[in-house]
Amino acid sequence: MCFQGIQTTGLHQATTMLKEAGVDAQEEEWERAKCIVRHRRCARPPMAAVTLRVKLNCPLQEILLGQQTVGQDKIAVWVCRDEEQLSCVTTLVQDPEVNCYCLRS
Repeated sequence: MCFQGIQTTGLHQATTMLKEAGVDAQEEEWERAKCIVRHRRCARPPMAAVTLRVKLNCPLQEILLGQQTVGQDKIAVWVCRDEEQLSCVTTLVQDPEVNCYCLRS
């Protein structure tokens, strides 16, 4: 998944914020995470995009639905199968049979 719009200055701070928000991943995935920081004009704080493979859990679903923030702001989240291939789209849909959300391709 790619989490974009995190107000941070680097990978360590961004991954810490994601962990505090409840995003779950294996330890080696946190170490392999990729981060791109974009510095903005007018002295606004820099924004980061972090891409890593995560485990589906309730806090992640709340982030995807915009019900939970990472840091102070809601962020944009893109779901992809591979870090290098963004053409496969996966979405979060509600399953009425079990009254929860699940990822579907």
